Amino acid sequence: MKSKFLSLVILLPILLIGATLIVPSMMDWNKYKPEIQKQVKEKTGFTLELNGDISLAVLPMPNIKIEDVVVKNKNQTLVKLDAVRVSVALFPLLSKKIKVNDIEVIRPDITVTIDKNGKGNWENDVLGTTEAVPVSDAEMSTKTEAIVTPVESRSLKKSALNDFSIDDLTITDGALNFKNAKTGDQHKIEAINIDASIKSLTGPFDGDFSFQYNGQDYDISGKVVSIDDMTKIPVELAVALDGGDAVASFNGQINSESQEAFGAFSFKGSDVSKYVGGQATGPFGASGKIEYANKSVAIDGLKANIAGLKFEGDITSAPEKITLDIRETTKSSGQGIIGSVLSGATAKASIIMKEKSVSIPSYELVIRGSSLKGKGTYRFAGGMSLSLTADSINADEWMKLAEKGGVKTGSSSKTSKKTSSKAKTSSKSLGFSIPVKAKIVANIGALTYEGKTYKNVKIDLATMQNAITIKNISLNADHGTNIALKGKIADTVKLTGLDIKVSIKTSDADALLSSLNISREAYTEKIGALEVDGAINGSLTNMGFSAKIRNKGLSLTASGNAKDPMGARTLSGLSLRIQHANFVHAVKIAQSDFSMDRAWQKPLDLKLALNQSGDTINITSIKGKLGLLPIESGSFAVNTGGTVPSLSGKLALGTVVLPKTKSSGGSAKSSTGGARGSKAKGSKWSHETIDTKWLSAFTADLDIKAKKLVQNKWVFNNPELDFSVKDGVLEISALKADMFNGTALVSGKAVAGQNGRGFSSVKLTADIQNVNAQSLYSAVKGKNSNMITGAIVKASENISTGGTSMASLVANLTGVATIKGERIIINGVDITNFVRAMNGDFKGINSLSDISGALYKGKTQFDTLDAKFDITKGIVNFNPVTLDGPRARFDVTGNLNLPKWTIDIKNRATVKTKGDPIP
Repeated sequence: MKSKFLSLVILLPILLIGATLIVPSMMDWNKYKPEIQKQVKEKTGFTLELNGDISLAVLPMPNIKIEDVVVKNKNQTLVKLDAVRVSVALFPLLSKKIKVNDIEVIRPDITVTIDKNGKGNWENDVLGTTEAVPVSDAEMSTKTEAIVTPVESRSLKKSALNDFSIDDLTITDGALNFKNAKTGDQHKIEAINIDASIKSLTGPFDGDFSFQYNGQDYDISGKVVSIDDMTKIPVELAVALDGGDAVASFNGQINSESQEAFGAFSFKGSDVSKYVGGQATGPFGASGKIEYANKSVAIDGLKANIAGLKFEGDITSAPEKITLDIRETTKSSGQGIIGSVLSGATAKASIIMKEKSVSIPSYELVIRGSSLKGKGTYRFAGGMSLSLTADSINADEWMKLAEKGGVKTGSSSKTSKKTSSKAKTSSKSLGFSIPVKAKIVANIGALTYEGKTYKNVKIDLATMQNAITIKNISLNADHGTNIALKGKIADTVKLTGLDIKVSIKTSDADALLSSLNISREAYTEKIGALEVDGAINGSLTNMGFSAKIRNKGLSLTASGNAKDPMGARTLSGLSLRIQHANFVHAVKIAQSDFSMDRAWQKPLDLKLALNQSGDTINITSIKGKLGLLPIESGSFAVNTGGTVPSLSGKLALGTVVLPKTKSSGGSAKSSTGGARGSKAKGSKWSHETIDTKWLSAFTADLDIKAKKLVQNKWVFNNPELDFSVKDGVLEISALKADMFNGTALVSGKAVAGQNGRGFSSVKLTADIQNVNAQSLYSAVKGKNSNMITGAIVKASENISTGGTSMASLVANLTGVATIKGERIIINGVDITNFVRAMNGDFKGINSLSDISGALYKGKTQFDTLDAKFDITKGIVNFNPVTLDGPRARFDVTGNLNLPKWTIDIKNRATVKTKGDPIP
């Protein structure tokens, strides 16, 4: 009995211990989830979702595992993870020591956000907020005293901290997402993996940490030997990038309470070409002593190397202020473009570090012969402000370096000339990104670009999130040229929200264009002084624009809309206005040898509305004045896409009053009654070859009308010209008008000669009906006259010719013409009495004065006019011209020799009686 009791006494503790170790693993811990979640909610305000199983075991060592865990705050997910497992050593627990064998966290995904009001997604009523709490002067004094408390008072109690350790802390495939809606910052860290150990809470700590950020892999290994005092935490830290191709290290001390650090740092890389491509090769690095205190950094004894160059200098720090002085010491050419750029470079700057900003009160950089001075400020919430002053900058040197480094900087002027004018550029390729918010003010004394020097270059602009506001960009170029630009671009990537104005003024546009290697083959006249004011708005694919150009008194104003100007080039709603005080002088700007009568020197004011699609321009409206021509309306279509340009359309003019001309009276000499004429003095017709190449240079189909056309006594009502030009042929479908109460119609065809020399053939047909003879005679005389009255019932002409000069055209003139008239009265001439007197019938005639009175008093009436003309080789033959009336008949025969400009005619007058006529 005694032995049984003894056995029971021995067995009972064993059973109790076994039950204690085995039973927990057999329990269903999931039924405690509601209580666990309740406690977490009450203590933290967080919602804990335990979606997976909870398991707890004591053997072989205490461990707990929780799967599928989600932590939320106000329905926003803070953390979610696949599983977490904690294993604790059993026997140290018996001595009140906590030794965690391992902690394993699998795929934790942490989300941290700050809203526009600065509130964090982790804040709630239980834990409080991160809002700043006002601190009194007394509290601040107390806090300050705590910071400067002697080190001994803040030494750690090792007895407590040394009783906790973690052999293995593992985090696998974690992620951290951060978004600050107030500042716009957004970061995502992926592939977070941690393998660390903590011997005690006083150290040593060591481990490896790897993650991926912006597509770059980072590997960090570090060690904290021992923490005897929070003011002296020894740290050994190494950061490996790209699989160890670059390594950064720090060996020093950190004060976690005052947030200060000091020690030695180094940064080394095996080959810089991995980061800069062919711009440089070989090892690179930097080293020195670094100190961080009072939010300021100081680097002493800085030494660096890159691209075969070495740098030395100091970065010293006072409270909130850093002074930088770095210089390249080898002054060799170095390697690649980086070596070329930084060879012999120096940099001096003072930097002020504040809680919300970094400012540079002054800086001075000397790079490739360019000396840059200025100041700048970077505000963490407000962006960058930069001021730059430079005596001179040689952009060509920089572009040469860029080309040396394989960077494309655009085509040279020579290359541009070889490029097809129809080459199209995608508007998308012209966009550019502006990732920073900045304000930039620059003053450059001289800027050299493509061999040209621009002076007094001023830049004042601001950028923000792919937007740019240009307050002013101005410069002075050669030949008295000033260029100024201002405006904004709302989206520089898409090139939308454009609102830009530009002004160009030059005293010598010809020299300026020549200096810029811009060809002027299409325009050979001298431009001289030129002013251009322009503006664009909208987007690059749908751009509104306006411009005003002034040159030699000529003003050209344009506005409209351009779609895809870099591609298909479609213009719509284009309005043009051309103005000049003198039409003739305006034409002379484009054609210096142009000349017209003084009467044409009237104002030019022409308004046009047009659209353009590809190679076709449609002028939908035209109105204004061209000297003496009042244009009431018109519409034209111009196409430049064919072999030759084409023009078609209609033009309506108002009343056109042409300048008066003096009547020459004819220089040919004539004789009556068989007298022979003689040659006129001088030549009437030019033998110079007529250039008709223009008839093959374009095609045209035009209809031109006017209300009235007046010159001297010639008055044409409703004149209209309908003609076409094509393949060297000018065809007049109709040239017609109402004239002197009758009508006139002319049609014809002219064919250009071989190689554009004169005309191979010219054919004209004319038809005149019911013309008032008195008005026609007055127009011929150039003054009002009632000497001849009656009507030209019908006149027709059908002629043809050909030749290379005006003289040959006249010499080859061939055709026929007829004239029929009625009721022709010659006032002031009594041919009947004159003929009677000349034939001896002197009844009533007593003296020579009576004979003169018989001729120049009274009138002669003819019932009909019948004239026929044959034209051969420029000689017009009268076959005959007959005036026949009740009392007399008048016959004219002979010829008009146009090539020689002579007249040879015979006149016969016959008086009729009741019997036979009297010859």
